[in-house]
Amino acid sequence: TIVVLHLAALALIADFARHIAGLRGMDERGATVAAWGVIAFLLAAEALWTFFPTLLLIEKPQIYSYVAILILAVWASEAEAEFIARWGIVAGLALAAAYLLKVAAVTMLPALLLLPLALFLRRGVPKDALVLAATLFLPMLALMSWWRMTVPSGLCTGSPQDIALGFMSRREEAWGVAAGWLSTLAGYSAAYKPAVSLAALLGCGLACAGRRRIEVMPVVVLFAFTLVYLAALIATHVDCLGGYENETFMSHDRFMRVILRVLHALGLMFLFLAAGDWVRRRNWVDPRSRLAGAALAAVAGAFLIWQGVKSHAGLREVATRAGDGERGVTVLAIKRGVAEMKAWAKMRETAAIPRVLLVDQNGQGFHNTIARYHALESVRGGPIRALEFPFHYSFGPTAANIFMTSAAPEQILAMAETADVVWPIALDAYARGALAPILGRCPDGPFVVRTGGTWTCPRR
Repeated sequence: TIVVLHLAALALIADFARHIAGLRGMDERGATVAAWGVIAFLLAAEALWTFFPTLLLIEKPQIYSYVAILILAVWASEAEAEFIARWGIVAGLALAAAYLLKVAAVTMLPALLLLPLALFLRRGVPKDALVLAATLFLPMLALMSWWRMTVPSGLCTGSPQDIALGFMSRREEAWGVAAGWLSTLAGYSAAYKPAVSLAALLGCGLACAGRRRIEVMPVVVLFAFTLVYLAALIATHVDCLGGYENETFMSHDRFMRVILRVLHALGLMFLFLAAGDWVRRRNWVDPRSRLAGAALAAVAGAFLIWQGVKSHAGLREVATRAGDGERGVTVLAIKRGVAEMKAWAKMRETAAIPRVLLVDQNGQGFHNTIARYHALESVRGGPIRALEFPFHYSFGPTAANIFMTSAAPEQILAMAETADVVWPIALDAYARGALAPILGRCPDGPFVVRTGGTWTCPRR
């Protein structure tokens, strides 16, 4: 799926580049050659990540969806009146899908509002601007409303007004958190692929210098989106998250890479088109010639072969890394433990799916995630998992971080009593004391199981 999304983003960028190249004066063949050149350039710089990523984290779909939204929304704002709704609804559906991926997509709304506003100021036709705004925003707003009505509230439930008031009431602390985050994000941005970032910024600058609206607006919207995104990120950490997240600046690289990768994709596209335009105007290369087309096809083919080799290496890594290193040993141990529990579950007299309380004190959810994966079943029509794992696994008198559940010892014991299996992966004195009545029934076993109303060691 990630590879398909990557290909779709590349294809959309190539279409956009081909359209811009046509506006710059290239004929159809030259514009097509330029579009293929942009694809090769982006693959060479790995602007949208490696072609076959081996870490399947959420920011990759975020990047691809944000690139698509920017291009489609700008294209909708440039379309003739009869085509605005068609382009707008496609961009709006992409925006709604991005919201389903991660709520951070809402930070695109203020930036995208610039497009119907610019359309109204340019054409003076309220209907066109209203159609663009409706098709862009209504799918996402409807989804947000449905989500709030059907899904329990998450970690941060305050309104923007509440967040602003909280920020002002704790100005000194808030500004300290904001300064720390901005410094960390700026340092990461300066160190992450700096040559590519500088080239992308140059491309954006050249696009703005050319004063073509279809090139300027993606840059304006991207930078407006960046400001809102960073403001929301900092406000969330001030208002919703605790000391651990702000002391460690947890996941700062993942937060910032989303913006940087979108910048790399659009900026490098503009830089390539500007360079091609500069070469064409000096008559160094005729982009319509078969020689130029063949040379560019050979270069693009070479980069595709290179990405194919890297993709094959990525597949091999995915297939073999479970047994490599300390993390690989952990994965295999979890896999063996889940297999033992599945074997025990089959010997039970009841067909109910066992509920397993995995205890991983001060963990960050890795063991729980791996256990849930290996508990998946593949029998058509059967249960999704052979074992159920609650999402709470680390406990303390207060929640020291977002991975920990605040619970008194008697509450931890009560949670364990609702389970069929207690699996102690990592214990500290607090959890050991709370679970002593259960763990004491099988002190030497890897886990403790409930048989009838009694906790015992599992049968072998």
